Amino acid sequence: MHLIADIIGIPEDDRSWVFERTDHLLKSGDPYGKYTEDDRLGLQTEVFEYAQRITADKRANPADDVWTKLAEQLDGFELEMFFLLLSIAGSETTRNALTMGLIALLDHPDQLAELRANPELSPSAADEILRWSSPVLIFGRTATRDVTIGGQDLKAGDRVVFWHPSGNRDETVFQDTFHFDIHRSPNPHIAFGGGGVHYCLGANLAHKEIRVVMESVVAGYDIELAAPPVWTGSGPVHNVGISIDSLPVRVTART
Repeated sequence: MHLIADIIGIPEDDRSWVFERTDHLLKSGDPYGKYTEDDRLGLQTEVFEYAQRITADKRANPADDVWTKLAEQLDGFELEMFFLLLSIAGSETTRNALTMGLIALLDHPDQLAELRANPELSPSAADEILRWSSPVLIFGRTATRDVTIGGQDLKAGDRVVFWHPSGNRDETVFQDTFHFDIHRSPNPHIAFGGGGVHYCLGANLAHKEIRVVMESVVAGYDIELAAPPVWTGSGPVHNVGISIDSLPVRVTART
C-alpha cells in the first residue's frame, strides 16, 4: 500500500485514512459481511471525493509523481475512477499473492529452505506464486465475432467468462498442475491476463514486489503458522472474489 501511495503521491498524513477506507471498501463486497450496500456506496464516495481533492492539489502544486502527470492529461470521472483502480487493484492482488505464496512455502519447507539458500530462484518462485495463488479469479469478455475456442462455438455478442485458476492449472500447458514448484520453467501463467491491451498494467511492479518481499522474508526470518488463515470473500461479482483477511504467524529473526 505504501509503495502504491509513493507512486500516486498520496501524502504521508493521509495514508492511514486512505488505507483504512480501501480495506473497508474491499470487505464491503462480502454478502455475508457486516457492511450494507449504503456503507459500500458511502465508502466509494469518500474515496472518490478524496481523489478529487488530491487532483486539485496536484494541479496547484505539481510534484514528481504519477498523479501529477495524470491530472495534467485527464479530467473528471475517468480520473477519479482510475484513483479507485490504482489504490485498490494495485494492492489487494499483490498482498493476496504474497500471503498465499507464504502459505505455499510453509507447506513445502524443503522449497522454502532451497529458496533461502539460493535467492537466485526468486524470479521463478515469484512466477510460481502467481500461478499458484491466481489472485485474480475471473474476467468477462464479449465475443466480437463468431469463433470456435476449444471446441466450443461462440456467437458474436456471447458473454464469456474465463477463470484464471483454471487456466493456471491447464493440464495441456503445465505438468503436475496441482504441485507447487519454485523451479517450474517455463511458466506461462495467466495471473496477469492473457496478453494484449488488457494485460495487467502493474504486472512488472507486482512481480518485483513479490520477489523483493519473499527474498527479504526468507533470508531474515524463520516463520511458522500460529493459526489457520482467515479467508474472506469480496462478493460474487468481484474479480478477486476470495482473499485472506489475516494470516497469524510466529516470526523469529534469523541470527
